[in-house]
Amino acid sequence: MKLSQESKTAKLWIQYMHHMETLRMFIRAERSGDWNLHLISVSRMLNIFAATGHNQYTRCARMYLQMMLELQDSHPWLYEQFMCHGYHTIRRSDRYWSGLWTDLVIEQVLMRSLKSRGGLSHGRGLTESVCLTWIHTMHSCADIHGAMTQVTQLKHTSATQHKEMGATRAKRDVTDLSKIQAWFDEKDPFSIADGRLCCLSTGLTAEEGDGINCDEAEEVGDCIQKGMDGVVFVDVGVEEKQLCEDAAAA
Repeated sequence: MKLSQESKTAKLWIQYMHHMETLRMFIRAERSGDWNLHLISVSRMLNIFAATGHNQYTRCARMYLQMMLELQDSHPWLYEQFMCHGYHTIRRSDRYWSGLWTDLVIEQVLMRSLKSRGGLSHGRGLTESVCLTWIHTMHSCADIHGAMTQVTQLKHTSATQHKEMGATRAKRDVTDLSKIQAWFDEKDPFSIADGRLCCLSTGLTAEEGDGINCDEAEEVGDCIQKGMDGVVFVDVGVEEKQLCEDAAAA
């Protein structure tokens, strides 16, 4: 807190570490199927969505979070599946870290089949009857394909350890960390010799009149979100430009 008050550069980097922690939390939540951690991660993303101008993400994520927090009362069975079994993610193996995002699985399984040989975009055509047949049978075909890959031992699912926890990856991570530490030893972002906002690699410094406030992203995002409170979802898109302008002026 003291560093953030004395140096804008230090505040920017502390904020950056906060955002990286949020990103790691979100990946861990999806990979491990942790529902509570998933909701916490989404809630921490709202301010940065708003501050960076991703207004559709902001308003949709706000509504999504509100609906999910009410899930225990509105859909208790679904809440139990998410909370107790981690079924908000999809697993194609029994490994602990094998949870996948639903949109990623759709792209890997269904969309890949659509675009590959024998799919809709290679030879079969896109008539209505062909599309309906493909859609209604694709889930069964995907199950058959998964079973065949296991029978032919083309799909390895026995390991319980994360594939990136091996000795080779750990050694490379240590090397990369040493390089980063050496770079920060020369360019310390937490030096309070100059309280202005500056670029560590080039030394370019922002003056007060430049209007650069990237170190205040959390405050700007929070201000924008407060302007959305009490506004009907369909009306947020009409007012979002004014909200951003008001937050920037503040």
